[in-house]
Amino acid sequence: MKNTCLLLFSLVLAAGLFSCSSGPDDVPEPPLPEPKLLKEFSTYNMPTRRNSLCYGFVYDNQRRVTRLTCFSIDSTATPILRDTTADFHFSYDGAATLPSGYVVKRDGYAFTHLLYYDAQNRPSLDSCKSVTPAVPSTIYNNLGNSTVFSYDGNKTTKIMRNFPGRPDRIWGFDTCIAVNGNITEQTSVFYTPSSPSATITKVVSEYGNIANPFQRANISNIVMGGAMFESKNLYTKIASSSGGSSPTTTMATYEYFLNANGQVSSGSLLSGSAPPSYFYRYTYYE
Repeated sequence: MKNTCLLLFSLVLAAGLFSCSSGPDDVPEPPLPEPKLLKEFSTYNMPTRRNSLCYGFVYDNQRRVTRLTCFSIDSTATPILRDTTADFHFSYDGAATLPSGYVVKRDGYAFTHLLYYDAQNRPSLDSCKSVTPAVPSTIYNNLGNSTVFSYDGNKTTKIMRNFPGRPDRIWGFDTCIAVNGNITEQTSVFYTPSSPSATITKVVSEYGNIANPFQRANISNIVMGGAMFESKNLYTKIASSSGGSSPTTTMATYEYFLNANGQVSSGSLLSGSAPPSYFYRYTYYE
């Protein structure tokens, strides 16, 4: 009898193991759908609800960015005012995922840029080839800059030179340090024709685990830079300092909210115990 019970127990155990090993738990999980593409990002402040800065994206059927429009909207005006500050149009060679160049339009001028990459497909040169119509020497516009990229471990430095006509003047340089795909420290040094002294800004950022929908590998390090665009996650805290020997430091904390797809849909800038005054909205293509 004892042996019979042991045999029955063994059969039941075996049946249970067999059932577990061949059941639905062993069916491979379906791949996760690709995240929806960011259509527009906008900021607005309260109580005026004036959109101070917006970015709009257009993609091709390969999910490559073909157009980026930077604009501002004043929703308090009647009719609502929209002011386009820069309009980028990207071009690609065949099925390449990295753009070969772009044309940016601003203030009635069209700046044509060519892009070059190193062996690791990182930008090495963003060269302003031409400006149409010709830019008078009295006008200063940084969209005509050419930018040289250099890399040292996790540090990226961009050196920007003025548009044709003033090619020998250093306009500024920008150094970013990245950790785990996020820019944790950025130092910017800028010069302008009206001031011989440099403006120095340093930004230190902390991050959560929410994916940054701005981070588009093919353009994020070219026309848009810094923690907001290049980092793989959204920053949650920023310390920004500027000035000379006695810099002024500003602290900012951010919170975000997700939609049903697990992508960020909105956020706000927090300032101490006061209610948030700046808000962020993210919309996506269906």
